Amino acid sequence: MTNDLTGKTVNITGAARDLGAEAARQAVAAGAHVVLTDVPRIRLASQGCRIVRHVPAAQRR
Repeated sequence: MTNDLTGKTVNITGAARDLGAEAARQAVAAGAHVVLTDVPRIRLASQGCRIVRHVPAAQRR
């Protein structure tokens, strides 16, 4: 993702796996506030932790 998403809010559905997870990582890296949604909550929580670990500017709320 090459766009600057600073100040934007992005809702990623299917964020616990594969394409959704990658889209979430890229959106966070581009400066977006990201809302992660998915059915398997336990996977979603661990994905959120991974994003925070790999993208220095990310914060978990």
